[in-house]
Amino acid sequence: MTEDELVDENKDDMRNTVRIFQQSDGSDYQAVFDGTGEVDGAPVEFVVLTNKAGENICRMAFNSSTHKLVSKSYWGKSATGEGNIMEKFDKFTQVDGLLLPFKTTRELDGKKCDFTEMTEYMINAQISPDNFAKPSN
Repeated sequence: MTEDELVDENKDDMRNTVRIFQQSDGSDYQAVFDGTGEVDGAPVEFVVLTNKAGENICRMAFNSSTHKLVSKSYWGKSATGEGNIMEKFDKFTQVDGLLLPFKTTRELDGKKCDFTEMTEYMINAQISPDNFAKPSN
């Protein structure tokens, strides 16, 4: 990977939704209230996350009444190009006491570019050593 690709990958890691909430009390993130607005007609409150250097990681939108995460936006790259990416979250499901979005829709500059839908999410799952065995052929 080039140096620029490594920097982009680190930014993507810092924007990982589970990581953000898992490490929200750590020193890697600073949250700054960024006003109110709407996402798909729902009233939201915006919070900008910055890193230690004060650079924006992403802007998150939380439903004003339920405080559930609605979306996350940032400048980045997708399979269809580079631009303003907005991830919209849906189908929240309880997993081991955590409320996780099982569906994420991504838009690039306001146009849907892809989506992910989980069927199962396992936290601290036991992984069989056989999964790492070399094939016999």
